Amino acid sequence: MCHATTLITSQPPLPSEVWHAEVYKMKEKYGATFISDENADRIVTYLSAHYTPETRKAESSTAPDRTSP
Repeated sequence: MCHATTLITSQPPLPSEVWHAEVYKMKEKYGATFISDENADRIVTYLSAHYTPETRKAESSTAPDRTSP
């Protein structure tokens, strides 16, 4: 609602702790009070599973090689 999801995908991979801080900063500092604590935790879990340095490396190494015919 506040910004496009491409803002997430355009960020460098961040550690889980940083994603947690960012999500709760949106709730507490920027007024995203429509996100419940339960949903905030779900968002952090998702971001931690897909957008951390460790998970991005794992996804890159298992991605199919698209340069081959």
